[in-house]
Amino acid sequence: MDFRKILSPKTRAEMRRKRERTAAFQELGRKEMAQELLQACRTLADSGLFKGGVPWSTEEWTIYRCIPALARRLDPLVDLRPSEIAKPGESPDPLTWLEGADDQRLHDVVRLIIDHERFSRAADSPLEVRLAIELLLAFRDRGCAIAVAMDTVLPGSFPERIQLDDRPPLPGAQLIGTYGNHDRVLRYSENEGELEELFRVSSAMRLDEEVTDEDKGVARLLRSWPERLDFDALSIQAFDGTVLRETSFASEEEPAPSM
Repeated sequence: MDFRKILSPKTRAEMRRKRERTAAFQELGRKEMAQELLQACRTLADSGLFKGGVPWSTEEWTIYRCIPALARRLDPLVDLRPSEIAKPGESPDPLTWLEGADDQRLHDVVRLIIDHERFSRAADSPLEVRLAIELLLAFRDRGCAIAVAMDTVLPGSFPERIQLDDRPPLPGAQLIGTYGNHDRVLRYSENEGELEELFRVSSAMRLDEEVTDEDKGVARLLRSWPERLDFDALSIQAFDGTVLRETSFASEEEPAPSM
């Protein structure tokens, strides 16, 4: 199955943006990689969500010790902040003390971050913070920045890379239900007439209008049948996102009473 059929143009555009950014990082030299890693870390550190200092949370440990240590492996002359440099008093702690550790030890640390870190504290943070997390961990060990950086330091440790999708566009269109900011593909078809019929039936069912048994049979073609017919808007979109037909079901606010 071509999974593009069940991904909306909005979702595919977001995935393409992430892939292009990750692919661009893969092409950087060692010094540029180090700077990109540190810039992402410092965006998180400067957000105020992560205070730093012992005892560490795993998120802070990642930001203030692990990724700066990785950046220094890429570029030994990289300029670190004082807060990113391990203190001698930390040496008894094998988790935070990476000074002088071999590449395999650093690999084990990076593996741990990729497998477990989510930066959940920043889930609802400003866009620049979320983009920093995306760069560091999007696609995990299939091409995220810290995996690519570690593979640059220790070749063969994380060999997979994200590839750009250069397939030709699909010829059909999609019936899409919009739920708040999320688009859900209700049906893909190369037959626009089928989508027009589904548009009519779905709109009627969304408005709780009476439908025929034949219409109910048509509705069974929907991916959301029989649940999730509570969309805020319904549209037919070409594969490139061009809106061919659209209607909204969002309730309008009642006007304030005149005084």
